[in-house]
Parts: sequence; C-alpha cells; structure tokens
Amino acid sequence: MMNKLFLSMVLIFALVTCVASACTENFVVFGSTEVSGEITSDTVWTKANSPYNLTGNLLVSSGVTLTIQAGVTVNFNDDDYALQVEGTLTARGTSDDSIYFNNGKRIRFTEDSTGWNPETQTGSIIKNAVLNDVIIELYGTQEISNNFLAYGAISVRGGTPLIINNYLQCKTNVEGGSPQIINNTISDKPKFDAYNRPSSPDYGIDILGFGTAEQPYIADNTIVGNFEQAAIRIETGEPILEGNLISTRRSGILVESGSKVIIRDNTITKTTTGISCRSALVTIVNNNICNNSERNLYLRLRSEDEINATKNWWGTSDPTAISDSIHDYYDDFDLATVIFEPFLVEPNSNAPSVPTNIEVYVDNMPTVVGSPLIISAILSDISGRLIGDETITVSYSVDGNSWEKIGSNTTRSDGGGCFVSWSHIEWGTFLLKAEWNGNEMYRETSTIAGFASLNYQDQNIFFIQSTNKITDITFDATSGKLTASITPSDVAGRIIAKIVESSSPAAGGFWQIYADENSIENPTARNEGGTETFLQFNYEANTKTIELIGTPGIPEFSSWLLLPLFLVISLFVVVFRKNFGGSFR
Repeated sequence: MMNKLFLSMVLIFALVTCVASACTENFVVFGSTEVSGEITSDTVWTKANSPYNLTGNLLVSSGVTLTIQAGVTVNFNDDDYALQVEGTLTARGTSDDSIYFNNGKRIRFTEDSTGWNPETQTGSIIKNAVLNDVIIELYGTQEISNNFLAYGAISVRGGTPLIINNYLQCKTNVEGGSPQIINNTISDKPKFDAYNRPSSPDYGIDILGFGTAEQPYIADNTIVGNFEQAAIRIETGEPILEGNLISTRRSGILVESGSKVIIRDNTITKTTTGISCRSALVTIVNNNICNNSERNLYLRLRSEDEINATKNWWGTSDPTAISDSIHDYYDDFDLATVIFEPFLVEPNSNAPSVPTNIEVYVDNMPTVVGSPLIISAILSDISGRLIGDETITVSYSVDGNSWEKIGSNTTRSDGGGCFVSWSHIEWGTFLLKAEWNGNEMYRETSTIAGFASLNYQDQNIFFIQSTNKITDITFDATSGKLTASITPSDVAGRIIAKIVESSSPAAGGFWQIYADENSIENPTARNEGGTETFLQFNYEANTKTIELIGTPGIPEFSSWLLLPLFLVISLFVVVFRKNFGGSFR
C-alpha cells in the first residue's frame, strides 16, 4: 500500500510540475495557412492567418489580385517552390510592420503581369518587405521599393521596372529592358560552404551580354563591399551611370566590348581598379576617380580609338600623376588612347561624397573617482576602411545643448584611431561627442554617445556607455539593481557596461539584464581577473528603460528545468527504495 501511495504521489507531483511549468512560460499560438496551386479569384493574405506556407508552386492567374497585408510571413519552405504572377501581386508592408518572404526559389512576374501605377496606387508592387534567399524576376513596370534583400537576387527580364530605395545584400541581373535602379544601397553578403569558406557575389549589378538590355538607368546608388569581380559589369546595351558612389575591393566598373556607356558624376574610390574598359563607345566625364590602389582607369581595348575621359577629378592636378594612374597607349602601344585633358582641379561637387563614421567609446574607466579616463575615437569610411591623419575633436555635455571641449587628436597615419584623455572629476550622466569636419572627398561626420558613471564607496562601481542618451540612472546598493532611461527611444542601440564587482553586492554572482522588463538573453560578457566584468548587449527600438540586476549566489532555474530535475530526483528515489527498501519498513 505504501509503495502504491508513494508512486501515486510521484505521478501527481510530476503532473502538477508539468502544468506549472507550462503556465509559467509564455506560449503563443499563431495561425498558419498552407497554400499551393492556382489563385483564380481576388485574395487577401492577412496577418491573423500568417504564416502562409507554400506546399507547392503557386500561381496568381491573369486578371486576379493577390494582396499581402503588412506583417504577413510567407515561407516557401523549399528551393523548388515558386510564386508566379500572371495577374497582380500587391505586397505592401509598413516601416513598422514588414512583410517577410523566406527561403524560396523565386517570385516571378511574367510578361503578362500588371505593372505598378503610381497615380492610382494600384498594380504589382513589393514594398517594405524583408526577403531572405528569394529571387525576384521582373518583367514590366513593377515597383520594388524600400525592401531588404539578403542573398537571393533581382533579375530583370524586360520592361522598365523601378528598383528604388532598397538595401540589397545580393546581386541584380539585367537581362533585358530598361530598368531604373535608383538610390539603393548595394553590398555583398558572403555565403559559407561546408568548410566555412566565404563566397561573395561576383557583381553588384550585372548587365548581361546574352540578354536584350536597352538603356538601364543606374543612378544615386551606393555600391560597396567585397564583390569578387566588380561593383558593376556592363556587357551590352546603352546604360547611363550617374551619381553613384562605388567603393569595392576589385574593379569599380567593368565595361566589356560593344557596350555604349555614359559614366558621369560618379565617385569611384578605394577600389583596386576604378574603371576597367574594353569598349571604344564609352564616355567618362565629370567623375571623381581617385584613390584606387592600382589604376584609376585601365584600358584593355586594342584599337587606335580615343576614349573621352575629360573633366574628371583624378585626385591630383599633376598631369604626369594623372597619366600614371591610367593604363592606355602610353603603357602598351596596341591599346587605345585616353584623352583626359582638360581635367578638374578639385572634386566635382555634383558627384557624391564618401560617407564617414566615427566610433567613440571610453577605452578605460578608472576605479577611483577623479582619475583621468581615456576616450577613443576611430574614423572610417562607408566601406569600413580606416582614415588616418585627420583631426577629431571630442566634447562632453550634460544637457545636450551646451558642449565643453575635452580635447583633439589626430588619427594615426596607418588608419588607426586616436585617444583623448579626460580628467573626469564628477560622476553622473553625460553625452560624449566626436566630430570631424570632412574634406573634399569625405563627408563631415559626428557621433554622440551616452556615458554614465556611478559612485559607490568612493569608487566607480558602474560605467555605462550607450549609443543613445542615458538619463535617470540610479543604483540600489542593497539589491544590486541599476536602472537607466534611454533617449531617444525610437531607435535601436548598444550598451557597454563595466562593473567593479569588488564593490558590488553581486560580486561573484550573476547579472540579469532587462529592456522594458523583457530579459535580454546571451549578452557578451568577459571578466577581468575576477574584479571587473564587461557586459555588451543590443536593445531594440522603442526601448525606454534598461535594468541591470546583480544576483549573488545560484541563479534562478528556468521553469522548464523543474520537470527534468524532478524526474531525475524521483528516479533516484525509486531506485534507492528498490535496492534499500527494507531499511524503510
């Protein structure tokens, strides 16, 4: 009887533990919808029924509209499944609620599909969407705008589609038509093979020779990264390239024979070869082509033609230096000749300047209040290349309105950062600002970061740096809880915190991090000899409050651990009773 009672109690307690575990976790049940086959009547995919999972190929028939609402997720689930549009696809998310397309073969607009009408705001469009490993095939006048594409590709088969204001970590192929590719940021996103070897796209934009490209218009794009061959390759057609910023590790623009290209008002810099050219039909005027490591212009055209490359800024006003940066007839008598005079004696202001960025952070935080701290600033361009021999000024402010200069220093000539010492004699919350005035090629830039330190028993127990402003910072020495407000709260940010554990109630314990009471998992942490801990973590947009709670001793178990723990203990008890049961009777 006692054995049966004991086992019954074991089972009851296991059931109660399981139910309690389930109740303490946040389980959210979402609706999902399986789709495949042919859509033959107007259909709306709603967020409430999302995600939509393709279980086969899907066709939007001619004369039919598929509308995808903001917040919907579409899972293709297999590289073989495609969404083909012969009618209309209207997929418009919002800046706050994107549409997601995941892991598919392609979204294909056929020649019969409808285009986008900006006047009536009707037709085929993909806007404010995130596309992961999906190929978009365009034929017509569709609009692809304000999207984020990772991997996958955009392929233009014909027509005049508009590709505008996107962030593209993938390749754009032009096989036909006259697409408008405007104001996009295009970069590489390498894939990794089974041996963890990266492979980047060969081109950012590729106008293919076997296609029927007519006059693509490529303007105001920023194309940076590590493309294997070139930022832009042109094999056919009569494209116009203007107002683009191009900076990549290989060639900026690769012009193949037979293509008639106009290249004007672009900035091509920090590549290996700015322009590599095999065509006699190219016009290169009013560009900034400079600071390319091997040649600014490299001809591969064997002819007696002359190439018009006048009115460009080559990074110098010395004709000999300009000639040395160009590979043509004067390097190989079989090549064509580049006519570069007259040339600009300063950068073309109508061509884009190179965006820059300053990272500013506190390099060290002294334990004792009043000791000087070191502020580090690193200047780089949009490609992440460090910029040396430039003066950065660092200031601080309490309210964000009036600023006091801390000091200035020059970035190292090898492209490193610079350091400014601040005899910081107070504790509280501040703003740190690093500024650079820019030059004729690089845009001026500044960065503001929040900084806070707390006094505890004549020591700086906490130093916190954020990409946003820190206000209302408090610390409860009894509970080991630090609270800080973040402003502005409409953008995401990053926190770096340094904790002197010898002064903390949580010395030798654990630190829990919360953003608006939501736990932040897996922060980056490292311990400095058992006396200091560095925590680094990101928080999302609209975060208002950050909490760091020091927890000495054993951390709390997550509720999902209760059942496995109980079962192990119960098994131990049952085995023990079976082997030594007589001693309990």
